[in-house]
Amino acid sequence: MSIASGSRNPSKNNMINILLLVAVGVGIYANSLQNKMFWDDDDFILKNQYIKDWRYIPKYFSENLIAGASLVSNYWRPLLLLVFSVEWHIWQDWAPGFHAVNTLFHIADSILLFFLIKLLFNKRILAVATSLVFLVHPVQTEAVVYVNSLGDSLSVFFVLGAEVLEGLTVEQGRRAIKELVDLLPRTVVVRREGGEQATDTRALAV
Repeated sequence: MSIASGSRNPSKNNMINILLLVAVGVGIYANSLQNKMFWDDDDFILKNQYIKDWRYIPKYFSENLIAGASLVSNYWRPLLLLVFSVEWHIWQDWAPGFHAVNTLFHIADSILLFFLIKLLFNKRILAVATSLVFLVHPVQTEAVVYVNSLGDSLSVFFVLGAEVLEGLTVEQGRRAIKELVDLLPRTVVVRREGGEQATDTRALAV
């Protein structure tokens, strides 16, 4: 099984599919860039003092998600706070920037899903169709257009990323074993007249 579908130019086909997913994702969610932040975005971002100063980063790992807004929650999401902090230091409270990051992570998730399906089934059409359904399905709307729901897309990003890396590692291992098995018959053990054994590796140079 290979991440290539058997096409003569799999890299080019992969790039075309990736560009398709990017175009569709941007086309669908571009209108969310004009949305403002609201509701929990206030506590997660606008009123959260911890994301506005790098010196609070250690607190991401020891306190709850909205402690920086002087509130108590049972959520503990240090990585999400770190991403929000990076965003805040880039564009402060500029809502379109936050919405753009949410959209990009969702598109990245669809791309990872594309590669995972290809690894599992080696069928490009199935991979593209599955990724497109994931990308455009209305159930994803809240996770994409609601800024503080970035945690959903982040979790999917790391889960799918880990699965793709595992799949690539397994695939590389299978290829290495196959190459080794193919190589062994080429090494021929011959016996000289004096009873010594020698290894003829001339075939290896082919």
